[in-house]
Amino acid sequence: MMLASCSNSNDDVEQGENGNTNKESIVALWQDSDKEPENVVSFAKDGTYKIILKKSAYSYFFSTGRYSVKEGKVSCKDNFVESSSKEYTFSIDTNGTLRFESIVFKKVGVEENALENKLNGRNQKYGGYTMGGIGYTSGEANYYVKFTNDYTAYKVFEKVYYKEPSKNSSKQTLMHYVYFDNHLYLAEEDHSYSPKYVVDLNESNCFYYINEKGEKVLP
Repeated sequence: MMLASCSNSNDDVEQGENGNTNKESIVALWQDSDKEPENVVSFAKDGTYKIILKKSAYSYFFSTGRYSVKEGKVSCKDNFVESSSKEYTFSIDTNGTLRFESIVFKKVGVEENALENKLNGRNQKYGGYTMGGIGYTSGEANYYVKFTNDYTAYKVFEKVYYKEPSKNSSKQTLMHYVYFDNHLYLAEEDHSYSPKYVVDLNESNCFYYINEKGEKVLP
């Protein structure tokens, strides 16, 4: 896992040919104003960012980390995937819209409030089955995601044996994620693409997306 940091010096007041390019102007939650409202970017005052860009029906690029602004460009250093770190050109037009990655975004909120994370700190089960045979149950197997902070999670598969705890086992896979608008984007630490999972914490299979056959697919 790559731990990223950047300097935010010399990035307070700048003006590009196509509009405002200073750091304060980009601090907000932005949503695609035209074709794909699922495209979302946010930049916070504390120097952190989140990016969600739709690439296809079942594939979304997402990135989190720290950013710095200089000379009309925002340099984003991804927390997890080195190849996802990138320098983007941006500008704020006179009508207040953001031009970023050839997409026009409109401001839809204040980043600190709009990206409230309801998953942070949860160990959320999303599937499982019982183990045993005809007429008896020896234990259970569970799938859950352990959300450790705003960016990091572990996908866990565990087996619990009721009468033989020495056989219990657990396998954890380090993941990173973004939660936004009751949807989850989740990938292993060296990947940056995810389906758009529906989050319904009232359902037993609470993370899923619907594939082209109309079937629910779990993480």
